[in-house]
Amino acid sequence: ALTVSFALLTSLLASLTLVPLLASRFLSPAPTPRKNPPKGGGYSYLYSRALGRLLQNPRPALALVLLFLGASLYFLPRIGSEFLPPIDEGIVNISMELPPDTPLAATAARAAAVEEKLLQVEGVKSVKTAAGTGSSLGAGGFGSLAGNQARLEALLAPPLEREQTAREAADAIRDLLAGEEGTLFKVEESRQSSGGGFMENPVSISLRGPDLGVLEDLSAGIAAAVERVPGTRETVSSFQVRRPEVITSVRREEALRMGVSPLEVAAYLRTALQGQQVGRLLASGGEQTIYLKVEPERCSSLEALKALPFIPTASRPLPAALPASGSGPYAALAAPTLPAFPVRLGELVEFTEARGPLAIRRSDQMRSAYIESQVSGRDVGSVIADIRRELTGLDLPYGYTLEFEGEQRLMEEAFADLRLALLLSLFLVYMIMAAQFESLRQPFVIMFTLPLALTGIIGGLLLSGRPFSVPVYIGIIMLGGIVVNNAIVMLDHINRLRRKGEELRAAVIEGARVRLRPILMTSLTTLLAMFPLALGLGSGAEIQAPLAVVVAGGLFTSTLLTLFVVPALYYLVERRWQHG
Repeated sequence: ALTVSFALLTSLLASLTLVPLLASRFLSPAPTPRKNPPKGGGYSYLYSRALGRLLQNPRPALALVLLFLGASLYFLPRIGSEFLPPIDEGIVNISMELPPDTPLAATAARAAAVEEKLLQVEGVKSVKTAAGTGSSLGAGGFGSLAGNQARLEALLAPPLEREQTAREAADAIRDLLAGEEGTLFKVEESRQSSGGGFMENPVSISLRGPDLGVLEDLSAGIAAAVERVPGTRETVSSFQVRRPEVITSVRREEALRMGVSPLEVAAYLRTALQGQQVGRLLASGGEQTIYLKVEPERCSSLEALKALPFIPTASRPLPAALPASGSGPYAALAAPTLPAFPVRLGELVEFTEARGPLAIRRSDQMRSAYIESQVSGRDVGSVIADIRRELTGLDLPYGYTLEFEGEQRLMEEAFADLRLALLLSLFLVYMIMAAQFESLRQPFVIMFTLPLALTGIIGGLLLSGRPFSVPVYIGIIMLGGIVVNNAIVMLDHINRLRRKGEELRAAVIEGARVRLRPILMTSLTTLLAMFPLALGLGSGAEIQAPLAVVVAGGLFTSTLLTLFVVPALYYLVERRWQHG
């Protein structure tokens, strides 16, 4: 926007100063007559005759144009939508996850086998692999990976040296790895947002509620519904991957007998397994931290953990009063005796082996589950619309909510902001023209060129196979200030002729004929300037091409229709105004 604004300001300054100066120096005093003028007066003569016939009865022609516009709007839902077009960066990212108890050596061997397969895919130049880095500083920026996780980065050859795009290469890799059993793969081409950060998942559904069990059941049903939608790939739920865990619960009767609280047990386990800082030692080499921790071999298995001796951190007396003998759940404790410490940890704590989610995620202070999916072969907007239809009959219990996040949320927010910007720009354009023409009717006639541009916008997107996106909306906003220029120069000359005393019909025909050549020249220069961008050549062309297609398509149809529709509509409005 800044580039266009400053370019127009400097060109305006040059046209008011430099161009008249150069014209006075280099143009001949009188135009040179053409040696062989075209028969019949040329294209301007043919245009004026066609326009004269149209003005005899313009209503059917205007109705035909409106019908054509309605037909274009009929195809609008078929275009689809996405946040930003995927940029072919020549990189395909593959994440793989094996069962949680897989050792690192087995994960590395599995990743090496997958790497060999990737190198056989057409267009793959090299592969970078990381398995179980365990630290966000390792693996060249791959991030933290568990021992059962690996990530591979397939670097593709330059675009001119390969026949398929990064998205097509990702689809080929996805099909290649589809038959791998026991491994969860996630394949996607590297995509970045305009801010330099990586894009969010195309499909991301957030399910919130208080109970983890209900969330797990609901997320499984939603994931199944997402998988039924054509175009979705690698659908996963946050509850789908589970890891082994040990659930500890204090034996309440024994704890009451010993005067031990669950907090003491938790602190003991944390000290045994993770260690606890107990002091610092000032040595010759500097200050050293002292940790208290149980020897690793004494915590190497669940049985060894149960055999650990437990001693409470402080002596605790028995409760002041216990239930009478023979009544209540603590009847057996009617005649308690203090146990002899230490006791085995297994006598005080019950250990239960289970499998749980990798993490309990929260959103807005509510427990949440996420269902995420990739999209291939379709635009995100159409896929989300189909998912909404699949989830129409979903009955959520009270207190549970479902929201679409990820790229869909970004797209909705961006489109809402751009729609507001479009309305504001159209309002400003109308106000400027109202001040210029000192009329409210004539700017309305000029603004009618904007719906005419919509036919070219829809047609260009359909022919090029591009969905609505942020660059498309930016192109539409640009068109709001471009397509009105042709109508402005035409109506300005018509008004000048009328002020000189020309009759309405004659002024419309003559003004349109005189402005035909400038209109065609300015429109063709803009169209030719947009043509290389619309072809989508070069790095980053995926972002530029939709904008160029919109500007070129909208300008093409608006120019053709402006030459006939704007004079006809102006003629009808002014004639009705003259006759009251």
